[in-house]
Amino acid sequence: MSTDENRKAFVNELQEKLPSERREQVLRLLAVLFPSKSKLFEGKYTSLQEANSEVVRRRGIGYEAGYDTYFALHPSPDAIPKTIIDEMMANLGDEEALVSAFELFVCKNNRQGEPMIGQLLQELQFRFQSRDHVAPTQAMLDSIFRVGEPILRIKRTGRMILTSPRSEVSYLVAQLLRNWGAEEGGKHLNAAFEKSKSPAFSADIFVARAHEFGVMKPASQSPPLIGVEDLRALGEKLLPLIEEAAEDGTLANAPFFWAILPAWKYLGGVHKARCWVSAGVDRSSEFLAKIATGSVGESMSSDSGHAYTINEQPNEDLYDLKVLLAACRKHLSGTDLDEDERNKVSAMRHGLEKIITDETTGGGLAS
Repeated sequence: MSTDENRKAFVNELQEKLPSERREQVLRLLAVLFPSKSKLFEGKYTSLQEANSEVVRRRGIGYEAGYDTYFALHPSPDAIPKTIIDEMMANLGDEEALVSAFELFVCKNNRQGEPMIGQLLQELQFRFQSRDHVAPTQAMLDSIFRVGEPILRIKRTGRMILTSPRSEVSYLVAQLLRNWGAEEGGKHLNAAFEKSKSPAFSADIFVARAHEFGVMKPASQSPPLIGVEDLRALGEKLLPLIEEAAEDGTLANAPFFWAILPAWKYLGGVHKARCWVSAGVDRSSEFLAKIATGSVGESMSSDSGHAYTINEQPNEDLYDLKVLLAACRKHLSGTDLDEDERNKVSAMRHGLEKIITDETTGGGLAS
């Protein structure tokens, strides 16, 4: 159906196959089910491209979660009910109602064992991307910050091609900021940081905004969604949140450290961060496993399953490599690590041994 000639031939063939008494009704139904092809079924042989977000929003036949509804005539247990999304959009000013809706799906998986919160977050993105230009609210942003850390704790399961819940929640925050515009978005994000009790989630969002300015990493392709002064103000709120959590021991309970540590370093706490890491990896196998998770890259194959390797040399401003290697050897000799954690720590140990051995020859990890 790539050319007008093919489209015309297709429609003519379809019409000939349909009984005359039902032809008009069937074509009308097809136009409803496939609105992007409605002009074609009306005999105009052209079609309009409908955005995927609009298909999802109206629960169209091109939306995976709607397949059961169309073909088995019952709602899919793997779909987020449309009523849930509609109610959330109708209660954008009610933070408690929004938090309750998020919490329904934070720990819920579909039949394939995949977290459903990712689907909910994506559907909300599509609502804010819609042609209606839905205005976000502080209550929506604050509710996301309240459930953000539990979302970060969700481990990737099911199909590797799926976007992780962590990415989906980051995309939703970015969409809210995009709808507000840089000036308003910066104000709302600072208000959310002011109330945030999660250094892990706040650091994750801070690092994402910093990357837009080329800070800590090369600039992302996305333009900054807030102003540079707002980024500075976010940092002023984040640094004490991180350091207070480090002092009272709760920072070690964060789901991961790969956003916390670069943010801590950038905001002026590199010495404290390095000492905290050295003490933590020696003390706790769980702590070490989190460091390893942020230090190794993952590949997957049907034959060997998950495989891990160090992709780049750990930043020695944050990590004492000899302390890190000693911790790997210590905890690998114990029994506290599960199989996946052991594989990650083992990969980090192997990489560190090569780095330290090659330092004197200048070979480094790449050799």
